[in-house]
Amino acid sequence: MSHSDEFSAFKVEEKNEDAQEGQRLESGRLCSAEMGMAELPSSTTASFPFEEIPGEVAAAGVSSDVKGPQCSPAKAQHFMVAMAEKLDSHPKIGSSCSPKEKGLKDREEPAQAGASLQEALYGKMSGLVEFLLLTYRTMPLTSKEVMLNTILNNDEENFSYILSQVSQCMRVLFGIDVKEIYPKSHIYALFTTLGLTYDGMVSPQHTMPTTGLLVIVLGIILLEDDCASEQAMWKQLGLMGVHPGRKHFIYGEPRELLTNVWVKEHYIAYQREPGSYPARYQFLWGPRAHRETSALEVLNFLLNI
Repeated sequence: MSHSDEFSAFKVEEKNEDAQEGQRLESGRLCSAEMGMAELPSSTTASFPFEEIPGEVAAAGVSSDVKGPQCSPAKAQHFMVAMAEKLDSHPKIGSSCSPKEKGLKDREEPAQAGASLQEALYGKMSGLVEFLLLTYRTMPLTSKEVMLNTILNNDEENFSYILSQVSQCMRVLFGIDVKEIYPKSHIYALFTTLGLTYDGMVSPQHTMPTTGLLVIVLGIILLEDDCASEQAMWKQLGLMGVHPGRKHFIYGEPRELLTNVWVKEHYIAYQREPGSYPARYQFLWGPRAHRETSALEVLNFLLNI
């Protein structure tokens, strides 16, 4: 499953990478900014051209036509270190520091290096989220070798940590579980969380799965004694930055999901509260939700959040 040469689209010229790295890392904080999670960035909406993704993907990997992450965080870090070394050796810059200035500089360098490494990790996480979202939409199988060679710059040391953080992000935000199905060959598959049969793709134009929000909505209904009023539902979702009538960068217009899309999918029942006047509406589990999952599984999902 290696075939890393099929990912030549990821290899852009060095000078383009340096200019684009700042934009990529800035856009890569969408996960943490919108969902209140630990700082786990994702530039999925900012830099990944889903509309240009071809419909078919070879069994060994992604076509070279796919335009993945536009830069390499590791190479950007290498460039920054190299530039720092050149500045330090410059006769008018590096060697002209007084002993006091040199001491201050030496104390600052470890912190700066740590920040650069952290940014590099964030960039790799962001790129891996993008890649796994593409994989989920095309061919839900990948391998450790492919992820290392094409996204993570062969960062074997940090692979487990990066994958664990990205897997948590994929599960909570998108409702996708990343599981190693063949440990010996390190083959990973992407599944809809909780075994739901709904893939979360509302339409071809909506490029990100909404299953994560669906499970959260089912959980809110459970916490409201199996029947959540509209007021209670939107109050809880508002804590996540999800508001009716306001388009969300991952989920689109949430009212449409709750009152139309998921009702038609039979995961949610949206009905008038008995005896309410003026009319008030409430949310309940639909028959498909009862058939495919359980209260315990959904509550465990919420606890993981």
